[in-house]
Amino acid sequence: MIFTGIKAKIGALFLFVSSIATAQTHFEKGYFIDNSGNKNDVLIKNLNWDNNPDKFTYKRTDKSEILSAEIAGVQEFFVGEYLYKRFTVAIDRSSNNTDAMSIEKEPNYKNEILFLRVLLSGDATLYKFSDTNLIRFFYSMPAEEVPTQLIYKPYINGSEILYNNSFRGQLYDAFKKRIPEPGRYKKTTYNENKLLGLFTVYNGQNIDYSQENSSENKSYFSLKVTPGIVFGTASLQETSASGKSYNFSMSPSLRIGLDAEWTLPFNNNKWALFAEPYFASSKHKEDITYAAYGTQYASNAEVNYTYLAVPLGIRHYLYFNDNSSLFINAAYSYAFALGDSRAEFIYTGYNSFSRVNEKANNSANFAFGAGYRYKKYSIEARYNTKRKIVANYASWQADYTAVSLILGYKLF
Repeated sequence: MIFTGIKAKIGALFLFVSSIATAQTHFEKGYFIDNSGNKNDVLIKNLNWDNNPDKFTYKRTDKSEILSAEIAGVQEFFVGEYLYKRFTVAIDRSSNNTDAMSIEKEPNYKNEILFLRVLLSGDATLYKFSDTNLIRFFYSMPAEEVPTQLIYKPYINGSEILYNNSFRGQLYDAFKKRIPEPGRYKKTTYNENKLLGLFTVYNGQNIDYSQENSSENKSYFSLKVTPGIVFGTASLQETSASGKSYNFSMSPSLRIGLDAEWTLPFNNNKWALFAEPYFASSKHKEDITYAAYGTQYASNAEVNYTYLAVPLGIRHYLYFNDNSSLFINAAYSYAFALGDSRAEFIYTGYNSFSRVNEKANNSANFAFGAGYRYKKYSIEARYNTKRKIVANYASWQADYTAVSLILGYKLF
């Protein structure tokens, strides 16, 4: 009964953390400038845009209603590390996909009203526009009010794919007074970090935008040790016509694991892949009552389950700051039954004595978790769906589910 209460509290913690994670809205301090030139200090919903937006939502205060602003009414807006400015620009949307690639070398421009993301400001300003399967860079010099697209276009010439790399000539013409070496431009590719590096040199800023040191594109590997407590529930079911089922809570058991996590290099490192092999052993023996022919018979059930589980999954972080975050995860878990893992059921029926004693199988299930991280420490509540540990016996099967409370300490 005590253990049932503990599991209920852990379940409540799981639901509470999950609801917070789902409800978190990412409204952060920012501003937007309207068409009248008025600066509005507001809270903007930071969606960490992969594609350039054409609208956003905001609140005047933390408790006020959610409002919407569209590109037609906003000159620029800023939130987090994102600064977008509105321009009417000539953009070439020619496809990079070989199935839809143009046979024309020159860009096919169309005028569009867009929010361009400002990557770097200075004597020369670099902008970026992203849409589905499309990336275009723009630049402007102090005397220019409207950014110009840097031209890069793959095109088909007969059986070959050629590339219009006119952006190198554009940059040379704009930057040659400060960066006169033609070789510098020939080495520059149509890549955010390479372009940032060139613009940084021109602007006289000392920032390293190499691929290796760019935080925007950097992935991280971390390892943490994950001890915890497992609260398992076993279910013995008769698969014959009677369909009898016996459920009982197993004794709480310790678990120990290692969580290897690879943080993905996009969306502000909010997504990660993880593998967390862990070892656990649960054992429980219980007297139960077996009904047959209208009579109750004393019986005995025992489950001895030792296993190595290997969850492979995806994790999402919801950051409060650099040291504190909520996280939710989902995984597919495969468990290897170890040693003398088995389910046993001994019962006496009408003039008969029966014994089921089956070795546990390797089995799989899904796992869902939610938790909180503070610096090197973490705590997580995780629910493991039903795992069929005995499935090949003629008339009986055994299932296993579990709720775990997992502590974590980051090693590196």
